[in-house]
Amino acid sequence: MKPGILSTLGLVSAVLACKPAIPAEPPPEPAAVEPEPAPAPAAVADPTDVHIEGDHLVIDRHINFEFDKSEILADSFDLLDHVAQL
Repeated sequence: MKPGILSTLGLVSAVLACKPAIPAEPPPEPAAVEPEPAPAPAAVADPTDVHIEGDHLVIDRHINFEFDKSEILADSFDLLDHVAQL
């Protein structure tokens, strides 16, 4: 036999004699972190321009719209916020 064949056979037998590699364990899952609850909203005083009478909502100011459009003007946003609060 030639010396190159012997070294190749030796390498093959060495590889076959090795034990199969044991796969590494996956890293542990990170612990679930609960998000902190949102802070409670600050107490809001009752709006003076909106109130309830019986089963009706009464708005004491006008809601202003863009001329000839259904777009509400910015000066009415605070009034609508009061309606939402109530």
